Amino acid sequence: MLVKELEKPILLDQLEAFISRILNTYPSWDRANDDFKKVKAGYKGELSLQYPLSYLHHDKYFILHDLRLFTGTHFFQIDVLILSSRFFLILEVKNMVGQICFDTQFEQLVRTIDGKEEGFPNPIKQIQMQCYNLQKWLNRTKYPKVPIETLVVFSNPRSILRTTKHTDDLSKIIIHTPSLLTKIHELEAKYQRNCLSLNKVKHLSSILLENHIPNEINLLERYQSSKDDLIKGVQCPGCKKYPMLKIKRGWHCRYCQLISRDAHLQALRDYLLLVNKKITNNEARDFLNINSRHSVRGLFRSLSIKSIGTKKAARYELAFEKLQIKE
Repeated sequence: MLVKELEKPILLDQLEAFISRILNTYPSWDRANDDFKKVKAGYKGELSLQYPLSYLHHDKYFILHDLRLFTGTHFFQIDVLILSSRFFLILEVKNMVGQICFDTQFEQLVRTIDGKEEGFPNPIKQIQMQCYNLQKWLNRTKYPKVPIETLVVFSNPRSILRTTKHTDDLSKIIIHTPSLLTKIHELEAKYQRNCLSLNKVKHLSSILLENHIPNEINLLERYQSSKDDLIKGVQCPGCKKYPMLKIKRGWHCRYCQLISRDAHLQALRDYLLLVNKKITNNEARDFLNINSRHSVRGLFRSLSIKSIGTKKAARYELAFEKLQIKE
């Protein structure tokens, strides 16, 4: 049973909005763009697991994606958590290309592409810490102990896995995606005894879902930026240039001549992602590059977004469901 579905990370939308509204000469642009590529690759890696995971028995396994919990002292996040009556399984997903070498002496991962080496944290240590934190979190519940297994899954078929020293321990927990179901079947054979009833596993999965805490990140703070650093105006959905001009029934791009009725939706989404969920008429005029208070009021009215407060103190509360962009 899919308890917590895989969703596009809000951080991915935030980063996309940030790099589109910051000049590429800005000091933090390169770092933000690199972060965007990493988060996007991670999301694509988890997406690739959807197919093999769909083969798991619907009533026997309970799957949660991108679960973030608090132990009482620390937050921790798990890419994929699979619950069953016999064992729990944590998956750490890596979407990397190139030659991947596990340096067992210095406990790091080294990737080589086109002769260039790059070091990364050891995913085995990462998943061991996730296992420790999950057990710590579970100890606060009254459930009997269930064995927790871990796997590091490399989702990119072009990655070549190597190690500085061959050990059976590494080959047991580091796999490519096609080996995932085989590993799960091996765990089924290893653990024959039920530790929990299916009803208790289902109940635990609900408790985990209830305790999930989304990771809210202030991107302007992360990249030492401010609202004033953002490019103002509505971006053309065609040529991607700023700003579009407000016309009677939509927006006009003076560069490619595109006319759009709802290009302002992405701009308001950007504001929600990067600045605040509440916006005044004056702030909206400034961000959308509109002169008329009445035009802004009409835009919000057309989106069924009501104002809170009166006169100049009135604020509009933005919400993603009100700012859906038609594909």
